[in-house]
Amino acid sequence: MIGSLFGIVEYISGNEIILNVRDVGYKIYLAQTWKLKLNSSLKFFIHTHVKEDAFELYGFETVDDLKLFEKLINISGIGPKTAMGIFTKGTRDQILQAIEKEQLTFFTGIPRLGTKNAQKIIIELKGKLTDLSFDKNSSDLAKALLDLGFKDKEIRAVVENIDNSKTLEEQLKIALKFLAKK
Repeated sequence: MIGSLFGIVEYISGNEIILNVRDVGYKIYLAQTWKLKLNSSLKFFIHTHVKEDAFELYGFETVDDLKLFEKLINISGIGPKTAMGIFTKGTRDQILQAIEKEQLTFFTGIPRLGTKNAQKIIIELKGKLTDLSFDKNSSDLAKALLDLGFKDKEIRAVVENIDNSKTLEEQLKIALKFLAKK
């Protein structure tokens, strides 16, 4: 199956794009919250969904977004289009927060997702997604701490509690002081 694609955005229409990868155009479905430009080079992590009458690609910015999507579609009654609707409603962190805080209203406004399936998402995933609660790929501070040899659990505790409006150098000083106390 296809794990990731890197190419040039050739066409955009609603929540689908065509990504040109070495002269082959791949139709990829995305959450509608993406801000894309034609002719920009992008990489997507891909979920390949195969069924009798279709071969569909769903694209994500990070591996952790892809993992959450796959956890969602493994729940009985939640298909890929419904899961993409959840990603259109909020970011990975917002979805995780809605699950952990049991915010049923976050899910009930999503097309094709009724109250029973929304409850099922919360029941089946609450407390089981701690490994997806921050994106170490999107945080320069997390990358720096990872390069210094700190573990994901330690990094997560620090990154969530540091003001990201500070410079990376200031954030790193605060993080190292915090981690030295542990």
